[in-house]
Amino acid sequence: MPRVSEPVFRNHLLASLPAPALGRLRPSLKRVELPFGHVLNEPGSTVKEVVFLEKGIASLLVVLGNGDSIEVALVGAEGVVGIPPLFEVPTSAHRVTVQGTGHGYRLDIPSLRQAMRNDDDLRRLLLQSAYRTTLEMAQNAACNRLHEAEERLARWLLLMDDRHHDGTLQVTHELISLMLGTRRSTVTIASGILARAGLIEHRRGTIRVVNRPGLEAAACECYALMRNAGNNGDGNGKRPPDAPLPANLSSSVPDRDRFRAGRR
Repeated sequence: MPRVSEPVFRNHLLASLPAPALGRLRPSLKRVELPFGHVLNEPGSTVKEVVFLEKGIASLLVVLGNGDSIEVALVGAEGVVGIPPLFEVPTSAHRVTVQGTGHGYRLDIPSLRQAMRNDDDLRRLLLQSAYRTTLEMAQNAACNRLHEAEERLARWLLLMDDRHHDGTLQVTHELISLMLGTRRSTVTIASGILARAGLIEHRRGTIRVVNRPGLEAAACECYALMRNAGNNGDGNGKRPPDAPLPANLSSSVPDRDRFRAGRR
């Protein structure tokens, strides 16, 4: 009987493990499907497993007492979700939902702890991934308070596109408003500004990135900071001099005034 070939992992963390460490971990990894909208954890729930995403996107949200929520981090194939047990914390502080359909590999917490005790490389990569997630949370807090809605939308679309890769995102304005913690009408205005600047095309339930360099120029500095953190970089996140803000975006003064009047 022919031998079944072992899967080649697309998750960056798993793919970075030395072959001996990955060989020890592989028997404990179980494939899991991640349909859109699936909730991996709720605030206060016990974290029973970590998930290494191979394809798809997970969103970490803070949920307030009145039910309002705001996204604080995104995780794709570059990382892992379910990080509280890495720090001996048994419960989740966030709602973790799937925003892009995909799949991954789950590892139960007892197996995780055993593997971290046995493998320095795995422990190092997991802690580095958790650190990058906390950096993104901190940057999102500053971004949501200090930057204009269209800059924040550009940043969010870029972070999603980095993890989705094909330039077309299945998202609604209502979903984006929940992720950015702002009004749906503000998202509609922001996407209109980016569309008129020729950076995106948006139809009902779909946004397509058509000018990525321009979208990077339109985004706030937070995007470059988050991207550099994901690449272990130390850049300052400033826009490069050869990436000026598109003229038709910077001249949309009436629309920008409408933002400031209706921004939360």
